[in-house]
Amino acid sequence: MKKMPAQVACLFTLIMLCSCSGIKQVVKGFWTIDKIEYKKQDLFYDILSNVIIFERNKCNMPTFYEYHKIESNEQGVWEVTQEGDKYYLTIKTGNDIFAGKHNICFKKDYENKLIKMFITSDSLFVECRKGLFNFDKDNKIIDDYLCK
Repeated sequence: MKKMPAQVACLFTLIMLCSCSGIKQVVKGFWTIDKIEYKKQDLFYDILSNVIIFERNKCNMPTFYEYHKIESNEQGVWEVTQEGDKYYLTIKTGNDIFAGKHNICFKKDYENKLIKMFITSDSLFVECRKGLFNFDKDNKIIDDYLCK
């Protein structure tokens, strides 16, 4: 009887890991930023490279032009977690704008044949589109992760 709780805990952990692997596949790749606000300030015109790249567990943040100096793009480590019916993207990086835990969800843009990811937290709002994505063939992969 004592093994039952341990088995249940292992099963629960395995289910949680598997449930996030699908969304990790969606997040992987490169995304171009269409809109970015940090602490309610529009930063779109402060970025020199409006691309975020997510690979395995590493990510490259955009390069910002701030106060007449160039802040080079930072690398970071990312992971996706699930809490209830919400998914969170946690980024560990020296880039203060992107560091932290953010809510993520996706929308389909049928008119432009794009999928869009929304990264939101108390201080950050990012709307971005996935690059090199075959919308007609693959748009169903985000069905479980659509914004509500």
